[in-house]
Amino acid sequence: MFDNSQFQEGISVIIPVYNSAEYLSQCLDSVFSQSLLPDEVICVDDGSTDLSPGILEEYAEKQPRLIIIHNEHSGLVRARKTGAAAAKFSYSMHVDSDDWIEPDMLEKLYSFAKRSDADFVQCGYYADYGTDNTVPVHDRFEEGFYAGRTYTESIVAHLIDTSHFYSANMELHAWSRLYKTGLLKQCQELVPDGCDQQEDMALSAEILTHAQSIYLSHYNGYHYCKHPGSMTGVWQGQEERDIKNLRLLMSTVQDAFKDYQIRNSYLPGNSVEQQTRLMIWHGRLMRLDDWKRFSHDTFLFPYGDFAGKERILLYGNGKFGRALQRFIDGMKDLHIVGIADRYSEDEKIIRPDELSQISFDALVVTIMNFHIAGLVYEELLAMGISKEKIFLPDVKMLLETEIPA
Repeated sequence: MFDNSQFQEGISVIIPVYNSAEYLSQCLDSVFSQSLLPDEVICVDDGSTDLSPGILEEYAEKQPRLIIIHNEHSGLVRARKTGAAAAKFSYSMHVDSDDWIEPDMLEKLYSFAKRSDADFVQCGYYADYGTDNTVPVHDRFEEGFYAGRTYTESIVAHLIDTSHFYSANMELHAWSRLYKTGLLKQCQELVPDGCDQQEDMALSAEILTHAQSIYLSHYNGYHYCKHPGSMTGVWQGQEERDIKNLRLLMSTVQDAFKDYQIRNSYLPGNSVEQQTRLMIWHGRLMRLDDWKRFSHDTFLFPYGDFAGKERILLYGNGKFGRALQRFIDGMKDLHIVGIADRYSEDEKIIRPDELSQISFDALVVTIMNFHIAGLVYEELLAMGISKEKIFLPDVKMLLETEIPA
């Protein structure tokens, strides 16, 4: 159990900053323009080498609530730990320095928190891909307050619909939440510093398994902006370090849910195990080496056998899609005829309304966001594309295949 009685009533906003000068002012302006102002804004400069430190100093001269902490560059996890450790108020929120929040986000989430006394509040967000390319995303659970056994059985036991890899019932992000500060401090410290890949998943695992209640809202208050080189989602590109980090993520997430299973014996063990494996595979599939271990000739892990389906159309030009493209390019029996994406600004990318002009044998959906991928699947069916031609990761294959060391 965590202790929240030691903190002053109010809100602490924690912003890790690393070389985000281009977006930092928009982030800070959105925080300091809230209808309910935070009581402190803790900016942790993680050794930035651009103009970010100067921007922070300029804001600090005008905003007495702004606290600047300078760290040597040590990564997002350590920066978040530093900010959480410094928080003095009863509720805390993470905001990434290249994102921004709606003007009433703090007021709404604080109202939900005070009304319910939930350990944390989670709302929806907007995935911003550029000008006029904004997708609203929220959890699939019904809005409202969940506590005790209802929280365990309705939320924790059903984070992911294990009948389908892309069906996530809950978004696992560090942001778009308002935490009781005692909970955040405790859980943030449990995330290993070296967990540099999908650190939000590691923190979410700790939060979900240490909290006893949640208030879920479908209100969209956070803008998650897709920028190159952001602090989150950066893969190292160094084989040995990548493997070490991913092993650390696996053990962190698995241990958190196994301990939770022990404390809540009525929770079905297979549900926890399946969800954990799918969470880990979600990140693990970014690695080309994993496809190499299990794919051969016309068999593409974890999609299935593409025998007789030589012409492949990929849907999604994100990191996963680009990585899969590079891998398929090296397969002698499969050939990529195009890449489709609604939000890409690349002129070479096919727009969804142009799909009818492309001849393909199989359409492989490569979007890693569960919710958005599900919407894309329904959209493709509505366009008249046969479901036999649409390929999503095979959940049975993922659950039965051992995660590589």
